[in-house]
Amino acid sequence: MAQRTEETINITANDSTTSLIINARKLRILLDSTLVEQNLPSPKYRRAFLLLKTKEFSKVVRRGSFVRDGQVLQGLTKTLDILFHPSPLNVSTGGSRTGGAVRGIDVDAQLVQLINNGAIPDPVEGFTVNVLRALAAQKLVPFMAQANVGSTDIGVGTALDIVCIDTGPKADPINNVVSVQLKTFGSKNHDVARGCFHSLLHECHALTTTRDTLIQRALLQVMCEYAIVQHAHSNALSDARLLVVTSRSIFAPLEDVCKWYRMPPHFPQVTSVFIRSCIHLKTADAEHIDQLKSRQIRLHNKRRNELR
Repeated sequence: MAQRTEETINITANDSTTSLIINARKLRILLDSTLVEQNLPSPKYRRAFLLLKTKEFSKVVRRGSFVRDGQVLQGLTKTLDILFHPSPLNVSTGGSRTGGAVRGIDVDAQLVQLINNGAIPDPVEGFTVNVLRALAAQKLVPFMAQANVGSTDIGVGTALDIVCIDTGPKADPINNVVSVQLKTFGSKNHDVARGCFHSLLHECHALTTTRDTLIQRALLQVMCEYAIVQHAHSNALSDARLLVVTSRSIFAPLEDVCKWYRMPPHFPQVTSVFIRSCIHLKTADAEHIDQLKSRQIRLHNKRRNELR
């Protein structure tokens, strides 16, 4: 059987995408070259400036451990597995035929080049262009990709895919920094459920009644990333959102290839439970964590059997 091959083609971005790239580069140069807060031309850049001037935040996350003040932090994915969903979903989204995880890594790397370094990759991946189209439509101007965030207080670290300033008409002119979690799923099975979540250490009714799907897992990640930033960086974010891109076709209508999700109304409950649970895990030894994992798996299987 012949193997499928994928080609990445040269893409000419439309005017709004090109403008976003230029504005992102200008914003990054502005924040990088500003030495003191008083020199900022507008208060709307203050929060972005303070974040970018934080040594660890401005560091691009690469493969390996998260470290803060010499302490190795546990990754967010592993933490979520322990606390909320240890069993894999094992569902196909159709992403394997379009590159799957490898494609996502490539898109992340291109966004780092564009946003952090002001360099336009040649060629540009179609998924990357659709991300930029989606940001432009929402009037979100990015200034950091793969930003390193974490806290020794809770012992967890993660990477923010894209961090932006919201320049939309309804944005707060000062509190306007938005984190965007990016997923390049295929077009299938986003909402196929395998039971519900479990809040293992502290009760979280909103999660234990939420069906365990890929989209809901991604939203849980968005909420917990938001919690980490708010905890570690003095409530620096005004919002966090999920962007799902399902195609590399830049000729398709934007609404057909990109979909936005906001944090659900119950996110304060989820973030509170997450922070308290992380503090508990930080003091737990390996044996206790293994016991928690085993208990979580039993609960997961019990709930899954009830829902059949």
